[in-house]
Amino acid sequence: MESGHFFFLTHDKACAEVGSKTLCGMKILLGIGRCVGAGILALGLVGLAGCLATPVERTGGPGSITIPNTNTVAVATAAREVFPRYGFSTGPSGLPNWISFQRPVGRTGQLAFGGFHGQTVIRARLTLLPIAGTNDIRVIPRVSNVRSAGVPGFEDETPMIFRSWATQLRPILRESHARAANAAATPPR
Repeated sequence: MESGHFFFLTHDKACAEVGSKTLCGMKILLGIGRCVGAGILALGLVGLAGCLATPVERTGGPGSITIPNTNTVAVATAAREVFPRYGFSTGPSGLPNWISFQRPVGRTGQLAFGGFHGQTVIRARLTLLPIAGTNDIRVIPRVSNVRSAGVPGFEDETPMIFRSWATQLRPILRESHARAANAAATPPR
């Protein structure tokens, strides 16, 4: 062995002396591990802070709206008045949590989405989400195509992949917003 360069083992680490310095493998690995762990923790905290700092107006996804100072009954009533003027009929409902509206697809839609039993419809499901600490309701639209609509046991609902379908409801939701905003609200929860 050359003088000044040798390798030795201790009970918990492997070290090598190079010249006047001693380099220990476990210390190096632990130092790197601590830096990586601290970096992951810092990124996680920044990500969590970003989610918690998102304003309500930007939550719920594309097409979502917030209706101020209202309640779910007023929102559902307004939607039942507005949606039929755009060709929709009332679909299944789970009030006070959600309500849905549907309309038949055209000939092209029947070819694209059609089933074998009955008609195919486009269904817009509106989730009515009360915002904690306020009298506001967040309306979150989700659009799907439903094959064999109304045929028990054969109805097949498939969510539309592109969220742009939900944004096409924006004019209808804006009109519903205008009718339901500032209705007699229930006290915040």
